[in-house]
Amino acid sequence: MRRGLFVLWVGLLVSVCSITGAQDVLNGALVVGQPSIGQIAIAGESIRYAYTLNQISQITIQVLSDTVHPTVQVLRDGAVIANQMNLAAEPMVVLDSVLDAGAYIVEIGALEAATGTVMALVQSEASVAVMDLQPGNVVSGGVNGSGQVSLYRFSAMVEPAYLYYESLNPMQGAAMSLVNITTGQTVGKLEVELSGARLRIPAGSNVYRILITHEGVADPVQFTLCLIGVSGGECGQGGVIIPTAVEQSGNSVCVVTPKFAGGANIRQSASTNAPILVALLDGTSATVLGIDPTESWYNVEYNGINGWAALSAVNSAGNCVGLDVMVPPSVPPTAVPPQPTNPPVQPTNPPSPTSVPGGPCLITFSGTELIYTQPAVDPSLIFDQVQAGYELIPVGRWNSGGQDWWKTNYFNSWWLNKPGTMGTVSGDCSGLPFINP
Repeated sequence: MRRGLFVLWVGLLVSVCSITGAQDVLNGALVVGQPSIGQIAIAGESIRYAYTLNQISQITIQVLSDTVHPTVQVLRDGAVIANQMNLAAEPMVVLDSVLDAGAYIVEIGALEAATGTVMALVQSEASVAVMDLQPGNVVSGGVNGSGQVSLYRFSAMVEPAYLYYESLNPMQGAAMSLVNITTGQTVGKLEVELSGARLRIPAGSNVYRILITHEGVADPVQFTLCLIGVSGGECGQGGVIIPTAVEQSGNSVCVVTPKFAGGANIRQSASTNAPILVALLDGTSATVLGIDPTESWYNVEYNGINGWAALSAVNSAGNCVGLDVMVPPSVPPTAVPPQPTNPPVQPTNPPSPTSVPGGPCLITFSGTELIYTQPAVDPSLIFDQVQAGYELIPVGRWNSGGQDWWKTNYFNSWWLNKPGTMGTVSGDCSGLPFINP
């Protein structure tokens, strides 16, 4: 079939009178079944075509030349999505790939620094169905030697998860690639020499796609796929789910994620007065090791750091029943600032109480609120998490992008006054200075 196309294309190359000049601009658009002829007029130059797909498809692009050894690559937003570099120096190259719906650039070049005429043809476009892979479900599929592919899609979980792939033929497998659709990056590949694998998927909100293709193997390949949270067990041979065995202490896998978009604090001890060790960022998870005697704080491990997270600030997942009861360390005493050697001199005429109608400026909290080291909602800038009943004294204000920030006397931390906030401003705050951070 491809040899027949080779002869046909040679005839077209001879018969075409008007040839597109090669430039570093778009030379038109590629349409399935319609050959496009271009000229590489300068050594090292490439010919670029627009190419658009309306749905996710399996595509085949052929490029032929009687004067150069052609290469072809597909780009999207400047990134190479697929390529065939023709390292064997053949007069024709064939690129097979699966592409999402969208706009692409097909770039035709030469293996060597040479000039000549090339012809590009999108030989086929075939839509591909994408099946959803649900956690805890085992799916079976197969690919054969006719170029068949299988596509699956799944979303990351609130806890880390394992993705199992297993060929039912122990002597060979199919080729598998794992793409993070959210970032566009290929994050894992499995060649046909391997008949199975287990991949750990981090917790979060990313969406992934699995592509399984039949490459270079003689027989059809049947396989199973299984996605399961780390607390849910594992997928054994043939995709059978094996539940996690509960340890004698009852301390099986339990993970927590932040309840609020700004993240959650992990502290040195089970107290809001304890120093903050690290912020548990939104979209990440920490492993629970135990719980305090009041059942108000989890002892957790996050990025190698052991600390305490308040139950009121996190969501839990997995087997969090029967956790080991752990006694948190005592909270170190708050350092008392040194007293000045020379106390400040009292003003001769102190201000009259009537000069501050409504009382002093004050922020009173009726619920949990995050405060930051700088006026920006950034998990890395979280300073503390104040609780209901806390009172802070404002010392300045700053308005940025319509956000009303208040600087407080609590180690110069910042609080965002926004609709629905759990903080209430009272008293006379008209004299507060506007501070540019």
